[in-house]
Amino acid sequence: MTKHGNKIYIYGGRNFDTNQVSNQLWSFDLNKETWELHNTFGKTLVPVYEHKACNAGKGYLIIYGGKHNFKDFSNSMFIINLFNFKVGTVDSNLINTPCKRTNFQMTFDFHSNKLIIFGGEKVRDVEEEFKQGEYYMGETKIDTNDPFFNQVYEFDFAKLKDYIKF
Repeated sequence: MTKHGNKIYIYGGRNFDTNQVSNQLWSFDLNKETWELHNTFGKTLVPVYEHKACNAGKGYLIIYGGKHNFKDFSNSMFIINLFNFKVGTVDSNLINTPCKRTNFQMTFDFHSNKLIIFGGEKVRDVEEEFKQGEYYMGETKIDTNDPFFNQVYEFDFAKLKDYIKF
C-alpha cells in the first residue's frame, strides 16, 4: 500500500478464505472516499502477496518481491506509471540483484533517487541450492542456516531507463 496524490494504491494480496492470490491494482480516493479498480497494460502483473510497494515519485509505483504461493517466492520488480497505468519490469537476473524474498522492508530515498531494500525471509523454494554449495550475495557469504537476510540493496533510479522493459 502506498500513497500518491490524493489516492492510496493497493496491489495484489491473498484471500485467506480461498487462498487465491490477486494481481489487481486498486486505489482509494481520499477526497471522494471511493474505490477504483485499475486496468493496466504493458507487462503482465503477476499475482503476489507479502510483497512491498512504494511511491518512487514522478507518478511511479514500484512493486517488488513477495510470494506467488506458500513456497514460490518472487524477486520480480514492477514499475507502474500511475498517470496511464503502463507496467514495466526490471530484469531480475542482473548482477547483484536481491534474491527472491518476502517479509522485507522497502522505501524510496527521494534525496538520492534510490530504491532501498532491506532484509527479508530466506527463499525456501531454493533451499536445496543452499545445501549444495556456498551462496553469496555480492561478496558477502550467506549463512544458509539463517532464515533471514540482513543485506541492504540500492537501485539507482537515475539508471532506470537502461533496465526497464515495457
